[in-house]
Amino acid sequence: RKYRDKWGHWQPHQGRQLHSLQLQIALRGIALLKVGGVLSYSTCSLNPVEDESVVAEILKRTQGAVEVVPCRDKLGAFETRQGLRTWPVLDDKLTEYKSLAELRAALGPKESRRFR
Repeated sequence: RKYRDKWGHWQPHQGRQLHSLQLQIALRGIALLKVGGVLSYSTCSLNPVEDESVVAEILKRTQGAVEVVPCRDKLGAFETRQGLRTWPVLDDKLTEYKSLAELRAALGPKESRRFR
C-alpha cells in the first residue's frame, strides 16, 4: 500500500466496504462503454475481496454481456499471474467464512449493513 501506516489499523470490514465502492465504479464504467469497448480494472489492493471478488460480481451481474479478455501479450515485461477463483471472507476478528452470505448471517442485520 502507498500508506504504510494503514496496516496498523486496517480491519477486514474496510475491504468489504471498498468492494462495494469498487463494484459501483466498475459497473458505472461498463455502463458508459460503447458496445465492444474495453474497461481495464485494477486496484492497489492485495485483498481479493477488492479485486477478484469485484470481477466475479461484475461477471455475475452482467450475465454474459461482459467478459474477461486476456491481455498479457499487451503488457510487455509487466509480470502478471492468474487471479484467484476462491478466497476467504474475514470478519474483524479474522474468523474465516466461506462466503459473504455466510459472514452476513453470522454478523446479523445491524453489522452487515456496513457493506453491500
